[in-house]
Amino acid sequence: MPGGQYTILIVDDDEVFCENESSILRGYGFRVISTTVPDECFSLLEREKVDLVLLDYRYRNTTGLELYARIKEKHTIPVIIVSAYCDPSIEDQFYSMGGKFWIHKPFKTRELLQIIRSLLDNKRITP
Repeated sequence: MPGGQYTILIVDDDEVFCENESSILRGYGFRVISTTVPDECFSLLEREKVDLVLLDYRYRNTTGLELYARIKEKHTIPVIIVSAYCDPSIEDQFYSMGGKFWIHKPFKTRELLQIIRSLLDNKRITP
């Protein structure tokens, strides 16, 4: 399924990752918005129709879990954490908060696309 009607927001303080992942996802037909400033994601979510968010875990002044909690307060957007950070207890926290997928960097594009498509398919079916 092409991603043409879906918008993905990437929030990662690694500019190269944002650029590379944006380019890859655009190649699969998704509209992509990205920011390297974590707090900027909230204004983007208010201004744009975003269907899915990719968050990193570690940022300079916050964490992906904190961002996820704040996103959940106002939005029902699926969130995937994509991070090189590996701590099972932190991942368990994410899942206990309602998170569905934590993908470890480096990852295969096919794996990410399968997860994105499954979440977006569920979103389309669920009113």
